[in-house]
Amino acid sequence: MKSSVMVVLAGLSLMLCTMPGMAVNLTLLPNNPVAVGSGTLGIDGDSPAAWGSGSWEANGSTKSQFYFTPQQLFGESNVTIGDLSSISYFTKTSSDLTGANPVGDWYVQIYTTPYTGGAASWYGDRITAEPYQSKGLSVTPNDWTMFQSNTGTNQLRFYNAVGGYFGSYTDGFLSDLSANYGSHTIKYITMGTGSDWAAGFTGQLDGLNIQLKNGNNANVNFEAVPEPGVLSLISSFGVCGAGLFFKKRKA
Repeated sequence: MKSSVMVVLAGLSLMLCTMPGMAVNLTLLPNNPVAVGSGTLGIDGDSPAAWGSGSWEANGSTKSQFYFTPQQLFGESNVTIGDLSSISYFTKTSSDLTGANPVGDWYVQIYTTPYTGGAASWYGDRITAEPYQSKGLSVTPNDWTMFQSNTGTNQLRFYNAVGGYFGSYTDGFLSDLSANYGSHTIKYITMGTGSDWAAGFTGQLDGLNIQLKNGNNANVNFEAVPEPGVLSLISSFGVCGAGLFFKKRKA
């Protein structure tokens, strides 16, 4: 079952807990029949193991991109690139992401706050990881695949997507970013589809996990319908509250 998606967490502005080692779980649900123009659909009954009963799918015609702040994910406003320990997420597409012109997949981007000499007026860096450029790429079409920043299969490569650079198969990994960007403060962590290949792309997304070196851990579960007993935001120390919003990608 497909359903247009909007985030039920939008509008919440409660302060998050900030204890080290906290695990925050965000469950994003649809709210029919209203959509937010994100180009994202809810798919009920299809998800990777241990990530609920549903997932989200690109609608095959328009670009999707949604933004998380460090405060929403971790209850911390001052998180740097160097604070990141790992990032992983699951996708399901009809392509194995190989070939002369590999089909794109859901990618992750890290925007940092503006600084003198940065890329744009509203952000400083746009650190990007494209799944098809992963080290040890191994994707089975129409099956759930995990992409990760840690060593192993489908290890994401990260690069600064500014100045017309679109990455390569020899770029470094998350651990390599600290040398040049470690002290840069994170403004947003986003998941998105490409403007140039969104038409026709209906890949699914679920199970985003981001960990910090201080032990804080954020899980984002993309659901199509509410699940019994699931709260919108749960932490290991109690419900704290958070917000999330969608935006169109900016040039």
